[in-house]
Amino acid sequence: MFNIRLKSRFYRVICVPILCSFSALSVASACDRSHKDGAFIVGEVTDKKNGDVLYCEFHINLKTDEAMEKYDVSFAKPLIEANPINKAKAATLVKYANAKGELIAKKLLVYGDNPVQPNAMQVDSRYDEKRIAFKKGSDWQVGFKAHDASKVDYKALSANTFINDAGFNDLVKKEWDTLTGGDGVSFPFLLIKQFKTVDLRAKKSRCKWDAPDSSVCFSIKIDNTVLSWFVGGLSLEYDKKTRQLLTFEGVVNILDENKKTPKARIEYRYL
Repeated sequence: MFNIRLKSRFYRVICVPILCSFSALSVASACDRSHKDGAFIVGEVTDKKNGDVLYCEFHINLKTDEAMEKYDVSFAKPLIEANPINKAKAATLVKYANAKGELIAKKLLVYGDNPVQPNAMQVDSRYDEKRIAFKKGSDWQVGFKAHDASKVDYKALSANTFINDAGFNDLVKKEWDTLTGGDGVSFPFLLIKQFKTVDLRAKKSRCKWDAPDSSVCFSIKIDNTVLSWFVGGLSLEYDKKTRQLLTFEGVVNILDENKKTPKARIEYRYL
């Protein structure tokens, strides 16, 4: 999941959930020593300011009965009640652990007919922050609980055209030929915290770091010329052949020790 943050004090938007220089060895060791069992993707997350390891992501596929029995997803009960997990639906559990190997958050993604709109629920166990978006009937139920709130606030959204959480990755793959050909793609993205959508635009761009010739980079920004001046966008690196997301750089939606959403760099490894 990712965030879009407006820098101006007059305009401020923060959205989700789907990446400095740092020591690759230190990050790898932090992300290899815990919670890796069963993961098919490991994300190594570092602070964009100082390169410190913030946390690690472990993506676990729940497509088998054994996997669904092995991993506890009871934290996402509201989502599961509306969208039961079964082998006919793709489901992914994401576990987040800090550099010490301590589990700090979990997220469940359950995919339905439209892969760009996964049902999602994320719970930060440190601060009891919750981000929820799932389809129930013809509407979407969107919920958010801040770290200092006593309960989850819910609102129903009838719009069914937005991209949600990790769905942006599926959108890039769906629009691959258009994007790699140089044309931009605009899309509405769900802001769970604000209970609304914002128009974003993805476009091929120059890589902001030293990427190999086998990679292609894209940027995602607010699809508004004036607002884009105030917005910190996202930078993405993909493998040209496999079309796998390799690097994400931008504001993430896992809180730091100051209960803020930091700018970070995520490097993904596929196991």
